Amino acid sequence: MPSLMDYLPAIFGILDTEPEISPTFLDLNFQEGDDLGSFKYVQTQNHIVLKCQCGRQTQPYLIKKTLFDRVYPTQGKFACAICLLEQRNAKTIKDHLKLVLAQNKDKIKKNAHLVLDFSSDKIYDPVKQQMVRIKRLVYELYYNVELDKNQKVLVTCGSKNCVSPEHLLVAASPATKVTPEMRNDIKTWASNKMSNTTIQNLVSQKYQRSISLRTIINVKKSFTVCANLAI
Repeated sequence: MPSLMDYLPAIFGILDTEPEISPTFLDLNFQEGDDLGSFKYVQTQNHIVLKCQCGRQTQPYLIKKTLFDRVYPTQGKFACAICLLEQRNAKTIKDHLKLVLAQNKDKIKKNAHLVLDFSSDKIYDPVKQQMVRIKRLVYELYYNVELDKNQKVLVTCGSKNCVSPEHLLVAASPATKVTPEMRNDIKTWASNKMSNTTIQNLVSQKYQRSISLRTIINVKKSFTVCANLAI
């Protein structure tokens, strides 16, 4: 069975590999490191140590500092062997987006943006046979819901290029969007086993807003990350 270092030529395009990883490299703080594609990397005295943000790499990759300026993505992207294999097997747009979300799960946080390398904010969905906004498809995949045509996906962070599910919000229109306060109340009411109709009435009474039962259902579903994306 090949070691992690055997993958270096295929991932980084360099042939001079290192021996097995020293245990001291396993305790490095990669969260504070720099980005290289899907990797976070930190520098030691003589090496660059890289760990894929998908979280499935059992050991980090090790590259000599003297060779780091020669690396290039031989398969079109800097990522671990697991991610690259999944990328080759992704056949549809949905497969690709689902893969991107799984590979970037550590980046999906309330205090972090997630930007994809698409040249347009729309892509063609062969199943629906129409152009679909990427943010809308990301929301549906991540939260495992299907939005109707009257529901719009809004960005709450102010960055038009961000597609982080944590920064996406579904609303019938900007005027009737579900605010974070409303989401918290819906979560509380749902945890108390209140019916969707009761929650709908409570929202109307407290916020003077009318939201559909479907919106309430989608908000409740959004509290649980899509099981299909679990690694």
